[in-house]
This record gives sequence, structure tokens and C-alpha cells, in this order.
Amino acid sequence: MSTQPTRHKPRIGILYDGGSASPVDIFKASRRLCEPVFVVDRDPAEAGTAAVPGDFVNLAGTDHASAAKILRDLGVEHIITFSDRQLVRTAEIAAAAGYRFLSIASATACRDKLVQRRTLAEAGVDAVRSAALDDLAELPAVVREVGLPVVVKPREGAGSVDTVRLDTVAEAERWSAEQAERIATVPGTFRDFVVEELLVGDSTYAGPDFGDFLSVESVVQGTSIRHLCVTGKFPLTPPFRECGLFVPSTAAADVEERCRELAEAAIQALGIDLGVVHTEIKLTPTGLRIIEVNGRPPGYMTELLRRASGGRYDMTAAALRMALGLPTDLPTLLDQVTYVYFVQPPQDATRLVSIGEPDAVAPIPNVRRYQAFVEAGAPIDWRWGTSGHIGLILGEAADHQAALTDIDTALKALRIMYA
Repeated sequence: MSTQPTRHKPRIGILYDGGSASPVDIFKASRRLCEPVFVVDRDPAEAGTAAVPGDFVNLAGTDHASAAKILRDLGVEHIITFSDRQLVRTAEIAAAAGYRFLSIASATACRDKLVQRRTLAEAGVDAVRSAALDDLAELPAVVREVGLPVVVKPREGAGSVDTVRLDTVAEAERWSAEQAERIATVPGTFRDFVVEELLVGDSTYAGPDFGDFLSVESVVQGTSIRHLCVTGKFPLTPPFRECGLFVPSTAAADVEERCRELAEAAIQALGIDLGVVHTEIKLTPTGLRIIEVNGRPPGYMTELLRRASGGRYDMTAAALRMALGLPTDLPTLLDQVTYVYFVQPPQDATRLVSIGEPDAVAPIPNVRRYQAFVEAGAPIDWRWGTSGHIGLILGEAADHQAALTDIDTALKALRIMYA
């Protein structure tokens, strides 16, 4: 009796950190594709990966050449990350080990917002006035140079953490003093910032009830750039915290096509030749403008596209397939509005006083669930950016207005109180 040879599953190093895919999501997506090796720079228990089956390696304190050798010795053949914070580190290890990944220059352009702005401007894709802020004391002079109003954001931040709008020099002086105090007292506070002109939105593109920006989700393999979808957004909560995403968008077909063209031009300018890319685009009275380009899958997009495709599309698996050099498909979306709504606290809130039980939304027919992240009594802070939301409302609706109605009904049912 003959036996079938055991099929070899390639080993892939996952440089893990806070990002768009959890260890459980990655492990599930890898089951039929590869053997994941979770690579962290601290104890796996601290990194949140210890409870997930699979191999782990701690590369804390290693240089890129040493890290590459360790992974090669472990039989790792490919590499990927789902985290902004690990993008450049992954590129450097990949270069040392000969793995397929973004070049160091492309990863840096995705990670460093000032480098990205300059690269896009030099390529003629989009020129947004911007300047580096390495010394907080120089902020008043920098905002005069860029021109008020401005947005100040960390050069290597994500999710609108510590991102503010400044309309006057007096506001700039006050913010810089507050930030200097935070740097002195709060470990891990950002020190290097970029100051950019404020891109003013135009609500006529997507409608007054929706966000004045969109994103394009793309898969890139060499010179092939294909787009998964154009994603709609809910209006921001001040100063720049996202309130969620949905498909399809409310923009006209020609606007969506122009967004795809702009995203493609940005991807080419930044030299991105592998992976899932998330391009955020502001809809302004003078046209479409780049907010930023991220060289990794966006948060919650895997969950959104899974539901929007009737469970048939897994973006985390698609990212793994590309890292492995395998072909990927595009999703076919159902005829419905699928959304993830982020419940953001007001900017002046400092604590969640009370909230109803998650099953309070159960009677709302098209609301799938409320997923709580914060319990009553917990502190909250707008400086935590988009990731400071207290929970998610997930659902599907027949149209966009029905989705808004269901979200409003769910928020009322949750009876949220802040202090």
C-alpha cells in the first residue's frame, strides 16, 4: 500500500507587535498555508502571543544580521509583519536574510510621515506643505513656515495618537509646553513630530452624514497592483479619531476610480512592491489628496471584508499568501452595507462612568454585536487616538441610511455615560 508524502508547509516569521491582526487571527489564517513563527522583541507572555499554538522566538537585543541568522537556523523561509512599529525592522531583517519583503527605503517611507510626504512630492503625486519638528520649542516658528491651520502628528505614529489641530500660534505655544511636560513624565511619549498643512474636507463627495475621506485597500505583487475595495468612513471625532469604516462607500463611481488611480500612483512612488497597502485619501474642494499610505493591512479590515463577502474572503490569509509568493484572489462583496463602528468618547472625557451590557443591542435586527474593549470606571484619553475607542458596533444594513439608524439605536441602547 502506497502512502502519500507529507506536504511541506513553509515556515514564515511573523514580526509581531500591536497591529492589524491578532495572533489568533494569524494562526487561523495560516493553518492550510504555512507554519507561523511568532517573532517578538520581549517575552511572549508580554507580547500577547504565549497562548497561541506555534513557535516563538525572542529577538530582543539582536542586530539585523544576528536576527536573520537565528530565523534561518529555525528554518524560516519567509517573513511578514502586520504592525507599523515593526515595518522597518522586518525590512532590515529581510534584507539581511534574503527574504522577500519591502525594501528598507520603501518601509521607511511607509513608516516615517515626513519621508513619505517628501517622496510623494518629489514624484509629483501629491505635495502637502510639511516640516519636521525635532524641538518642541521651535513649533511656533514651524507653524508660521507651514501656514496655519496645521496638523501636528508623530513622525512614526499610527492611529492618530497624539495628533492635534492648531489654528493659532498661541495654541501652538500651549500645546508644545503641554507635550514637553508629558515627555518628561509619561514614558514612551512621542518626541519627533511632523507639522502639515490642514487638508480641509468637502462633504459633497460622500454626503454630509459620512466622513470626508476614503481609503483604498490594495494588494501588490511586484508590478501588479489590484484593489480590494474603496472603503467609506464615518465622520471623525475631534481631533482626528476615526469612528469606523464600511463598504461600499457612498462616493460616486468616478470618485472611487480617481481614488484608485491616486492610490496606485502613491504605491509606485513609494516603491511598494509587496503586500496589502492601505491608502487614506482626503476629499477636498480642490481635489483628492493623500492623507497617508500604510504598508500593511488596516485594522478591522479583515473582519469587515470577511462579513462583506459572506465569509469567503480572508485578508490576513491574502497577506500571508503574498509573503509566500502565492497568487491571491479579490473579494466579491454582497449587496449590502457592512460596517464596523468605533464608539469614541468625547474629547473632554477622562473616564467611562457606565455602559449597558453588550447584549443590549441584541434586539436590533441588523446589528450583529457590540464588542466591548473598556469597562465602566476605566480611564480614557483622546490622546490615545483611534485605538482609544471603548468598543465596536458591528452590523449589516440594506443601505447607508439604515446603517446610521441602527448605529444610533445601538448607542442609545448602550446608555453610555462619561466623566
